[in-house]
Amino acid sequence: MQEMKRNRTTLRKTAIGLVFILLVMGAVTLARYTSSIQGQGTATTALYQNNATFTLTGDDIPTHPNDSRTIEFTVSNTKDNKTAEVAQIYEFMIQTAENIPFKFELSKDNGSTWKEATANVKTDYKDNILNLNEQTDTWKLKITWPDSASESTYTNEIDYVQIKVLMEQKTS
Repeated sequence: MQEMKRNRTTLRKTAIGLVFILLVMGAVTLARYTSSIQGQGTATTALYQNNATFTLTGDDIPTHPNDSRTIEFTVSNTKDNKTAEVAQIYEFMIQTAENIPFKFELSKDNGSTWKEATANVKTDYKDNILNLNEQTDTWKLKITWPDSASESTYTNEIDYVQIKVLMEQKTS
């Protein structure tokens, strides 16, 4: 019985000793990896223009079959007299409820060449680049209500047209 008590006491002392050694080793080990930095510094980030969205008014949207409207808008890398400090690539997404089967065409060259755009699908115009200098691109959007969509089911339909300009930093 006496020997059992002694073994328990020895075991308890050994466990406490091991825990103490581990705590000391952990503190010493962690102490090696601490460091401090002193000094002053500043950092700046490049000015970057965000994406933009605008919704057309009722006057900008065709109101009956065989009606077509053309609006002009600009995409720029300047806002509040500040020019973006990174080159940017931009694309468009023309959003609509698709209640009326409008046709969409975009032109950047003052209307001499038109590219068809599909509603609610991002255009694939990776060649639209705003460089580091101040730049404004003028675009035309032609919205057409085709004559082929003259069914009476469109009589009381409501629709909207919204243009999103999606910009990202040019990486190369």
